[in-house]
Amino acid sequence: NGLQITTSTTGNGYILFGDGTGADAYTGEIRYSHTDNFMRFNTNSAVAMTIDSSQEVGIGTLTPAAKLHVKSGDENTLRLETTSGEPDIRWLPGGSHAWQNRASASTWQLYQYSQSEWVFNLYNGKLGIGTTTPQKKLDIAAGDIRLDNSKSIFFATVDANIGRVAITGDESSD
Repeated sequence: NGLQITTSTTGNGYILFGDGTGADAYTGEIRYSHTDNFMRFNTNSAVAMTIDSSQEVGIGTLTPAAKLHVKSGDENTLRLETTSGEPDIRWLPGGSHAWQNRASASTWQLYQYSQSEWVFNLYNGKLGIGTTTPQKKLDIAAGDIRLDNSKSIFFATVDANIGRVAITGDESSD
């Protein structure tokens, strides 16, 4: 037993919340559309969340294009916060762990399960590939750097015209 809202197959079922009359009469709304089979939640007279007939969830959008689609007009789009430890995101294609991303106040890391290592680390303004504690702006551990044909790495002083050294890739010897 419980609350039941029944409408026609082309109708809409509503739970409405209001705090006034006129334009303020229904500033909050839960709506189910039988025509398109979606559920929509409105707050402050604007769409806050939509769940469509494919169970795709849209926050800030009427038409979600993925299982979770977040649309925002500013840079504060997604926030992960923990009370202890480090927040993380895990990618599990086919149900198996493939990648993990986590962050702390000074570190952003990407873990690759097939390699059993943290393969990419930003630590105190330094980038580490294959190391969790990079010592320089770029620290590559246990690996090579490959340059495509005619691509270069340049070493220069503050004045790019003085003391310039370049290393250029040559694919003919691959």
